Amino acid sequence: MFTVCDARDKTEEERVAEIVEKSVKEGYFGRLMEWNEPKSLIFVAAVGSLLTGASQPFFAIALSKVIAYLSMPMELFVAGAAPGGPWAGETLEGMMRHYCALMAILALATFLAMFV
Repeated sequence: MFTVCDARDKTEEERVAEIVEKSVKEGYFGRLMEWNEPKSLIFVAAVGSLLTGASQPFFAIALSKVIAYLSMPMELFVAGAAPGGPWAGETLEGMMRHYCALMAILALATFLAMFV
């Protein structure tokens, strides 16, 4: 009984040692590159990842503006929208449409970067 277990352990240890030796010789990245058959798609994926990651700070800015404007007391907004105020001539609805349109454009750009 123990001889069978010892034989299985020995073959398993040899198999693991072979995998480790191959990994040390070629490296893990080289082994992964074997699976990436059309090498030109690596560049496309890197550009898509770059664009997707670059859009995230813009999402944060737009979302923080939407949350800030929607949580602002109306008295403060009315005072700011008065002539001479920081939002002179603006309406809350117009500002929300602006930032929501910006978020929709960013979402479309992120979708295209991820799935095209």
